[in-house]
Amino acid sequence: MNDLYSLNEKLVEKEKFGRIAAHEIRNPLNSMYLNLQYLKMEFGDNKKIEEISDLIIEQIKTIDTIVDELSSRAIIESEDKEININSVISQILNLLKYKILENSIEVDFDSKENILLRVNSQRLNQLFYNIINNAVEELENKEGNKKIKIDVLKKDKNIVVIISDNGKGIPEEYKDNLFVKPFTTKKYGNGIGLFIVHSIVKELNGDIKIESSKEGTKVILEFKEGE
Repeated sequence: MNDLYSLNEKLVEKEKFGRIAAHEIRNPLNSMYLNLQYLKMEFGDNKKIEEISDLIIEQIKTIDTIVDELSSRAIIESEDKEININSVISQILNLLKYKILENSIEVDFDSKENILLRVNSQRLNQLFYNIINNAVEELENKEGNKKIKIDVLKKDKNIVVIISDNGKGIPEEYKDNLFVKPFTTKKYGNGIGLFIVHSIVKELNGDIKIESSKEGTKVILEFKEGE
C-alpha cells in the first residue's frame, strides 16, 4: 500500500508538471507565430523573409501538435467542476483573436447565457481550442467572406455545441478517416488534431458528429447535462 501511495504521488506530480510545461511552451509559441505573421505582412515583397518565416511557422506548428499529443496522454486529475461552456469558448476566441482578425474572419457567437457542464476544465479547453483553431486555419486561404458560427444550446437534458465554418469542406474520400491518426489535409499538419478531439469527447462521455460539404464544415458536440 505504501508503494502504491508513493507511485500515485509521483504520477500526480508528473501530471501537474506536464500541464504547467504545456502552458509555458504554448505562450512563447503563440507569440512567435503572431510576430512571424506580422513580419510576412510587413515585408511581403521580400521572398527570403517569407520563405524563412514559413519554415519557422512549420516548426512551430509541429511543436504545438506534439504538445497536444503529449497532453492527451497525460494523467488527468479526477476532480470535475461546473464549467460555463460559453465562458470557455469566449476565452478560446480571445486567445485566437489575432489570427481571427488577421484573416478577417467574422465570428457569430452569443456568450450571454450560462450553460454549465460538470467536466474536467483542462480537457474542455483543449477540446474547444482544437476545434475552433481548425476552423480558423480552414479559412486562412479562403477568398471572400469568411465566417465561423458557434451555437451552444440545451436540447432535452443534453447540451449541444455546434461549430461551423464556411470553408471548402472535407473531400468525400477523407470523411471515413477524420478521427484516424495520422490523417491530415493540411500542408504542415501531422494529423493528430481530430484524433485528439475525438479522444477527449469520448473521455468526457460525449458524442461528436461532423457534417461537411462544399459550403463548409459543421462540428456537432453533444454532452449529457448531468455529466
